Amino acid sequence: MAGSPKSDVSTLDGEGGAGPSTTVLENYVPVAVKGGPPVGVFEI
Repeated sequence: MAGSPKSDVSTLDGEGGAGPSTTVLENYVPVAVKGGPPVGVFEI
């Protein structure tokens, strides 16, 4: 991710699920501790 937020449009069954094909917006936000480099990502 290199420290910048990313967004994508997908479907709920886009990763192999058996549920309905509802369109969803995925947001990924980098997580940093006290201003350091990103150590992970938070998916909303």
